[in-house]
Amino acid sequence: MSGDETETVLHEYTVHAAFDPGTGRFVSGAADVGALPWPECPAAVASAARLAGAPAEGLRGWVRDTFVGTTTCTHLNDTLRSLEDVAYLAGLVSE
Repeated sequence: MSGDETETVLHEYTVHAAFDPGTGRFVSGAADVGALPWPECPAAVASAARLAGAPAEGLRGWVRDTFVGTTTCTHLNDTLRSLEDVAYLAGLVSE
């Protein structure tokens, strides 16, 4: 938010993922681009597909260790890491 209270979006990705609670793994992952500041940023959306087959347990560390370099974006990775909580949330739904 600027000093005149104008809201500006700098990094915006929308993440879509499918999760199988039976296996505890992600079936698929994808991202859509919103507002991004650099021409390299849109290429990072492809990295979300790497979620396919990944277990939710330990996802934060796995993304931190394997989603590196210019093939991804730290802002997108923040969102992907938060998906580790999906397994817990899926357990609440089944209760």
